[in-house]
Amino acid sequence: MLLGGCLQYGLGYYGSALQWFSRILELDTSHVEAMTNMAATLFCVNRQMYERAVLCDGTFDIALTNLANAVKDKGRIVDAIAYYRRALCSNPEFDEAVCGLFIALNFVCDWRGRGGVLLTSGDYDRWHVDDDGKILDARKQSGARGLAMRVVGIVAHQLRDASSWGQHTLREPVIQAVEQQLRHLCEDSSFQLVTVIRRWAGKPWEGSRLTRLLERAARVALRKCPQLNVGYLSSDFNNHPLAHLMNDGSVHRRQIEREASAFRDVSGLSPEKVLEKIGRDQIHILVNLNGYTRGARNEIFAARPAPIQMSFMGFAGSLGAEWCDYILADSTTVPPETLRPWRRNVSIEDVLNDNTECSEGQWVYSENVIFCRSTFFCCDHAQSSGQGEKILTWDGEKRRRWELRRQLFPSMPDDTVILGNFNQLYKIDPTIFRSWLRILSRVPNAILWLLRFPEPGEINLRATAESWAGPEVAKRLVFTDVAPKDQHILRARVCDLFLDTPESRRY
Repeated sequence: MLLGGCLQYGLGYYGSALQWFSRILELDTSHVEAMTNMAATLFCVNRQMYERAVLCDGTFDIALTNLANAVKDKGRIVDAIAYYRRALCSNPEFDEAVCGLFIALNFVCDWRGRGGVLLTSGDYDRWHVDDDGKILDARKQSGARGLAMRVVGIVAHQLRDASSWGQHTLREPVIQAVEQQLRHLCEDSSFQLVTVIRRWAGKPWEGSRLTRLLERAARVALRKCPQLNVGYLSSDFNNHPLAHLMNDGSVHRRQIEREASAFRDVSGLSPEKVLEKIGRDQIHILVNLNGYTRGARNEIFAARPAPIQMSFMGFAGSLGAEWCDYILADSTTVPPETLRPWRRNVSIEDVLNDNTECSEGQWVYSENVIFCRSTFFCCDHAQSSGQGEKILTWDGEKRRRWELRRQLFPSMPDDTVILGNFNQLYKIDPTIFRSWLRILSRVPNAILWLLRFPEPGEINLRATAESWAGPEVAKRLVFTDVAPKDQHILRARVCDLFLDTPESRRY
């Protein structure tokens, strides 16, 4: 029956697929693969409903934006851009459509109308892009405009609203109710909980402080177990970091299943069911590998199923929540001056005694940081060679490199310098692309090797290069398709110099 449902899904018969998966779940309510495939099918059904809504009313901004979000998640960036633009034609002030359009345009490096950021503090993107795609020096402009500045304004407004969210919540009945619910969690029975909470009332940060208190308001029983059990929760145990929450059948997924002490596929389970599994497995340390990225299940961490919870790798920043105790990092990625002055975050009393809202400074990280000696980044050096690949001498490696070079670029002269960047194209911004074009202008025998990642970005980058640096430089942009991992690692050796993007980097 599972195969039948999957076949119907693949053919686009979503109603029939749902019937197959529903029948499986009637027979086995814990059939995880049926749950997961049913969720994927419902996603497609939802997209179809948005399409029908847009057909009925082609000016409905919410339906247009939701449809744009749905097709963008399926990789149809060009279609998403068109839907976002239609939504903004109907409602030019619709914040979600503005931000969605900005992200989608960046994915394909269409920077026309992007403008740039120019803040009163003096911080700015020096190079802005006007409506015609021309690059402008922000230092010579009277002010910033364009889509980028609109997004910055939207975010600034949201942050201002968030900073005073929940103010005047702590009225006396609420204070008494909070005290009654949390009193038993205080380790010190003489602690004046109600007195401290009353001092928060009326402060601008009153709501956020109450939220932190409630996030900390959990006492997980210490788990007596002969071994230390560490659990890793992620949606990315497969071959693609943005994959759907299902088994993609990749070699990477099979390796993780094979090498883990226990592998639980919880992609189709409710948060309550996942919490039960974590409890039964007696997890002592639960590691969040998603953070605030697609596929995250942060509601599970908010329920505090493990005595210790931490963040690692998946999200480059603080989670800003009391349900995350630690983050694994190093002094380069997390400079010491970005740490919260008050470092204790174990008990209710720690939250009550923390006065960092009143302190000065630009601290960022509320978590305690586990500093690694050199770098927090783990990488398997053995993957720099293909599985079973014969180790060559230096001369043998050089010969292979030249052979690969001629296979990839057969008409390229031997003295060509190959500069490369293999990021997704959204990581490229106008400032760094301008720098790369200047390098090509000054090194006439150099090429810049990029990936069609995604394919529509190639057209935009070529047009931009020709506009900013001329046709001779533009023709030295070389694009290739994305390759499977082993092939990618092998052919990357051909590159003479890797050029990284400064803000969102390759790893």
